[in-house]
Amino acid sequence: KRGIKSNYFFIKLLDMGYIDLPLLHYQGYRAQSDAGQLTVSAGENNRLRVAVPEGFKGNMHVFFAEPWYWRVAEIFSLLFWFLLIGYLLLHMRNKRTERV
Repeated sequence: KRGIKSNYFFIKLLDMGYIDLPLLHYQGYRAQSDAGQLTVSAGENNRLRVAVPEGFKGNMHVFFAEPWYWRVAEIFSLLFWFLLIGYLLLHMRNKRTERV
């Protein structure tokens, strides 16, 4: 596992049709294999469950893709901090010029 990305290689030995990974399920997790996109859902104890096709053998890449609205919220937060710092700098500058 590296950050929000995980790679797994396995051979399906059990007939369960899924594998539960040691990750908490959050909206936005994706799983891909060499064959394409795999279905992701919440498993037991809200662990990340990936549906595995019959006879699967190969690599599985699990990653978290942030929703687009998270990026919009981050931009608004950054804009807020820039405006707040700018306001404080102008306020301090005006106080300093009033004293002189």
